[in-house]
Amino acid sequence: MKLKKSLDFLVDEVSIVKQQQKTILAQVEEVRTLRLQNTKKEKKIAVLENQVAELEQYTWMNIIIITGLKTKLSYAQASLPILQNSRQTIQR
Repeated sequence: MKLKKSLDFLVDEVSIVKQQQKTILAQVEEVRTLRLQNTKKEKKIAVLENQVAELEQYTWMNIIIITGLKTKLSYAQASLPILQNSRQTIQR
């Protein structure tokens, strides 16, 4: 009787261990899948970052900065004294 109880106990324990092993194997497979997905996404991020860098560089390609030129008054700056004189005339 004692032997049967011991054997039943061992069978139950082996069943528990087998179930835990199945769970662990499923989790290992899931980790493997997630790592693969992560690697693919990292590669895609690198490609997209490269594309953004190229686009940023392309936008700067068309910008021209001109320095060292003497400037004249703009129309708005030139008309300011006229506007100020007309206000003084109206206020009188």
